[in-house]
Parts: sequence; C-alpha cells; structure tokens
Amino acid sequence: MPIVDDEIVLRIQVINPLLTEERMVDAVFDTGFDGFLHLPTERFDEILFRELPIEPHEALMASGESILLTCTYGTIAYPGLSHSIDGVVCTSPRIPDILIGMQAISGLEMTVNHCDGSTSLRLC
Repeated sequence: MPIVDDEIVLRIQVINPLLTEERMVDAVFDTGFDGFLHLPTERFDEILFRELPIEPHEALMASGESILLTCTYGTIAYPGLSHSIDGVVCTSPRIPDILIGMQAISGLEMTVNHCDGSTSLRLC
C-alpha cells in the first residue's frame, strides 16, 4: 500500500453485507477522522447503501464547520488479511474523497515507511 502525495492510501474491499454488493477502492487514511468510512455519493449509491436503513449523522470538520452526513452500516475487508470489520459508512456531497478513519483499523497494526513510500497492515 503506497504513500501518494504524502497521504497513506489503503486498498480495501467495501461490502454492503445485506445486498452482497461490493467494490475494491483505494481510500485515504485520515488520522483526523475518528469514524469508519466515508464514500463519495456516487460510490455510496453504486454499492447500494441507500437501500439499507439510513441515519443522519452530524460531523465536525477541521474548519469547525458542522455538516450533515448520510450514514448506514457496512463492512470493510482487507485484501491479503483474514480480517474484516463492520462500521458506519457515510456520504456527503461536500466531501469528494474516499476516507478511511481510525475505527476502520481496529485490530490491525499499521506500519508506515516513509523512506520507501510504503505502508503495511497486519493483525494485532
């Protein structure tokens, strides 16, 4: 998993566990995001998350601004590891990026090697 433009990029499989829809995506690991996963609206819809029960969540941005997120539950699997984790998957038209947060690496050890531009994950 590479470091791209000084951002840690993780390849993950995003799964809608009820409708068995899934996609492999590259997500930016955001240490300031204490949530699970944020998807752009088109990805959220593509994986059929709107077909599941939706809950609104309020998010506080780094700027101090509060925004409303559309959220449901989903699963992340890590290729090459026998590890998956369930959590809250959100979307907002105000955030165009795929972001993975601190909750999504629960049970994993992440090593960041900025010398060679790589990251690795392993089970704790």
